Amino acid sequence: MNTAKRSDLTQPQRTIMVVVLMTGSFCTVLNQNLLATAYPILMRHFAVNTSTVQWLTTGFLMVNGVMIPVSAYLINISRKSRDFSHGMDRPLLSPFMGLFVCFCIFL
Repeated sequence: MNTAKRSDLTQPQRTIMVVVLMTGSFCTVLNQNLLATAYPILMRHFAVNTSTVQWLTTGFLMVNGVMIPVSAYLINISRKSRDFSHGMDRPLLSPFMGLFVCFCIFL
């Protein structure tokens, strides 16, 4: 007896989900490669050795790897996912707010 539950997603929804997952995987690999090529620049800028830069970038990638599924989980369990999304969007607004403040000061 087949007890596997079939998802309620339609074919276009499945296609979109696969495209999003593949795009995310590509961006992750691209992020890792860009960090690896930036090692010499980071070493010169911060005056540290190779192992320190490798540990820091490994930590950065591990935090990314943890926070992506955690943020998705928190959105799913949040009673008001809108509130969580607003909380995640606030850091994106701060550069524009700083630019606005600087513009107002120079007026």
